[in-house]
Amino acid sequence: MTEPAQVPPIQPVSANSGQPLKPVQHPEIPSNQVVAQSVLPTAPPSFSPPPSSNSAQSATVKNQKSNSILEVLVAQQHLTQEEANNLSVEQLTTGKTVEEIIKEKKIVSEEVLTRAKADFYNIPFIKISETGVSPEALNTLPESVARRYQMLPFLVNEEDKILKVVMQNPLDVTAVDFAQQKTGFRVEAHYAMPSEIEQKIAERYAQKFIWRGYQGFGRV
Repeated sequence: MTEPAQVPPIQPVSANSGQPLKPVQHPEIPSNQVVAQSVLPTAPPSFSPPPSSNSAQSATVKNQKSNSILEVLVAQQHLTQEEANNLSVEQLTTGKTVEEIIKEKKIVSEEVLTRAKADFYNIPFIKISETGVSPEALNTLPESVARRYQMLPFLVNEEDKILKVVMQNPLDVTAVDFAQQKTGFRVEAHYAMPSEIEQKIAERYAQKFIWRGYQGFGRV
């Protein structure tokens, strides 16, 4: 009987190049024994979820700020959290702003509400009855403009060309731009109580008119 033919050993071949793999000497295996180098597929890269989109973050911030004036009032202990929640619900059901509801129901004083708005928008609050009004500042802005925009100048810096005013709505960019064009000064707007602004505009411009009349009478 003939012996079966000898089958040569299979030489490992690289999957990429098709060339025979070179034996690699393992440090823990004797020199007369070798291990064929193997080619293993690399593990797929780990997946990390993408960061949340800017629009989602903006929506979150907007939602957080929607009742921020209420949050300021709660933080200052002018409202309880329950009262703030009730005002939020009423705002949704009536379509009115929180400020309108607070004013109608007189939940907090005008000064407290104005200070809360100033804190929320990060705009300085001025109490005109304590600060006073500079005659030089008053001369920079005509009474008609002051009444139209409920804006009262109280301090002027001639050297730096800065005019400080109080306004019912310091966020009114149109009014601020108009005042800057009219006066030639850079206008810095501050919050003040609306009733105080209206009162001081009437008083101070009336005093200015009387003083001018007195000066004219003295020159006759």
